[in-house]
Amino acid sequence: MEILRILEGEEEVKKKQITTNQQAYVYLYSNFEHCRHLALKCLDNYRRYLYSQNLEGNIAIVDTITFCYSSQGLIQKALNKEVFGCYVDLLRILNYDCTSFLPFSHPKSVYFHNWDFMEFLLTSPEYPILNVENGVPIYQKDVSSCEKHRSKAYEEIVEGAVGYASYFKESQIPLGIYDVIEWVNFFIDNPSIQDQEQFKQIYFLPDATHKNALPLFCNDVSLLSCILKPSQSYSVLKRSLRTNKQERLFKILSLIKKIYGKLKNKP
Repeated sequence: MEILRILEGEEEVKKKQITTNQQAYVYLYSNFEHCRHLALKCLDNYRRYLYSQNLEGNIAIVDTITFCYSSQGLIQKALNKEVFGCYVDLLRILNYDCTSFLPFSHPKSVYFHNWDFMEFLLTSPEYPILNVENGVPIYQKDVSSCEKHRSKAYEEIVEGAVGYASYFKESQIPLGIYDVIEWVNFFIDNPSIQDQEQFKQIYFLPDATHKNALPLFCNDVSLLSCILKPSQSYSVLKRSLRTNKQERLFKILSLIKKIYGKLKNKP
């Protein structure tokens, strides 16, 4: 659906009464050449936007994780030049054709206790981009209150992060990737009362539609929701800071999930 919205535009998709991913797939397949032409036009707009940024010399993309080098590959295709990628982890990468860098040794696992928090730290204060037209990004205007708060809060996050990094730069204290992971995980596992109150108000949008907001840390998951929606409640609690009551609920859901998995795989 999101791909079709980018290619055709929101209004055109509504006119065609396409409301599901299956309908979008059928439309894309049935109108392949037309959609291919629109995709090339989008790529050209994206290329013009990149050139307007006066990018010179070597280009690098930095992220916590990548799935099939999607962003890196798009930039390489648009600029027709090699792009250097720096990631904490690679997800389901079958080949290493892209020039990339992992700032750790493979034998030692890398694990943030809340990966969404790391994604939040590496985001930007801008609202979601709907498309790029004539080399200019078109930002979403009718954003939710959650997105507005995230954008505003991130400005303070950046100020604190830059100040913290400057301290280590000026003091010349060596700081490796594992040190960063330990510091981040310590913060995630041991938030102060003030931290909990501040982050309770921050939500993130994990899906491409930017409509389904989830709390970054604190969640109000009740016993009733665990009974009615056990799978969804498990997923929410798994990525959350949990109260004592929620911790007990999470352990019960984890046990049920494990038992169900064994029964499902039983011949």
